[in-house]
Amino acid sequence: MEVNYQVSPSFNARLISKPQIGMLQTAKGIYEEVDAAFVKIDPNYAPDVEALSDIKYWENDKFGWNIYIALCNIRDGIKSYKSNSVYALTSQMDSFEKLDSDKILGIVHVSPFEKDGLLIENIQTKPDFIYKPQPLYMGIGSGIMDSLKEFCRMIKSHSSKEKSVRNFYIKNNFLESVSNPNDFIWVKN
Repeated sequence: MEVNYQVSPSFNARLISKPQIGMLQTAKGIYEEVDAAFVKIDPNYAPDVEALSDIKYWENDKFGWNIYIALCNIRDGIKSYKSNSVYALTSQMDSFEKLDSDKILGIVHVSPFEKDGLLIENIQTKPDFIYKPQPLYMGIGSGIMDSLKEFCRMIKSHSSKEKSVRNFYIKNNFLESVSNPNDFIWVKN
């Protein structure tokens, strides 16, 4: 699948889109929409791999580790990972030649699915923004989904039966599969 990248001369990672996410305005106690950057991670660029290496230790998270391993498998040319990609949503808005791991808000590993579709292998928001009662950022997972939807016609995910996971996919306009209630599918109109 061919993706139209927005490339800036100072970026090494490729900027795909700038989705809106919510950022807590502490003085007001409300969330205001701000831009984030959705970038494709280059598995052959050491600073990108290093940035993901740092997030593989996100607290209470196994998916960050899985996504880092997938990136290494892509880099190492493991055949079953040949067409896979890893993307990050970050609050960093420039100087992508050195992706700042502290500003990565969420990551996703995808593989091709049917014609012009993507299969979400793993997706993870930084745990700091999931488990706190009033996190600094909200809408990270939705920002990732909105960005993926810009360049494919179908997205499929095989997920757990947790109510929060189901609600996330339903909120992002995915339908539950009739044949497998753990599968969620989004199709572009």
